[in-house]
Amino acid sequence: EKNYQVGSEFKVIVADMQNLFMDLRRWLEQVELGIRSEPAKNRVEVEKEIIQELEKPILPSLAPLFDKLEKTAKDIGEDLQSLHRSYLRRQLHPLVLCSPFVYRVFQKPLGYAGDYEMVNMILQDPHQGSTLFAKILNHFFLNIAPCQAHRNRIKYLVDNLRKETQRVMRQGKKTKIFNLGCGPAQEIQNFLAQDDLCEKTEMTLV
Repeated sequence: EKNYQVGSEFKVIVADMQNLFMDLRRWLEQVELGIRSEPAKNRVEVEKEIIQELEKPILPSLAPLFDKLEKTAKDIGEDLQSLHRSYLRRQLHPLVLCSPFVYRVFQKPLGYAGDYEMVNMILQDPHQGSTLFAKILNHFFLNIAPCQAHRNRIKYLVDNLRKETQRVMRQGKKTKIFNLGCGPAQEIQNFLAQDDLCEKTEMTLV
């Protein structure tokens, strides 16, 4: 009876996504068999080349379905949101939680979203996972706007560290940086690695 309350348009979109993911997983399992037939020393390189080639048609086909899902979900009344959420999880989680990033975002092992390891995942090699399907899916989710925004934020912060250090140097002082809730502090790592101006700063990370 609860399933009858899930909107038909919502069901169709979820079914389309489910079918696409299942077909994609089955197809990529066959591709993986071909990779395993390669000599062991070549497999990593062959897999990288295949992923790069396959992502060109695959990734653009996923985004429109997620856009449709978002648009449909906006019209769901507050009283039915938990029901639709449960339906979505039941149908799609067995397929998408193979992505290490999605799994950590959902499970929140440290109790909150945006922990340091999630941030590391956003900044590291996106092709993580135990299968070809998981790696491509992981890359897709790490390519969404909030993840790209975080990567842009790192560049923005490094630029600001540089500008602020230059500004304080003109006053004949040493720059003091205080970073509260720093996480992995990738912006600090990049600044230290890329710019000699870091020698003119004193940093406190909490």
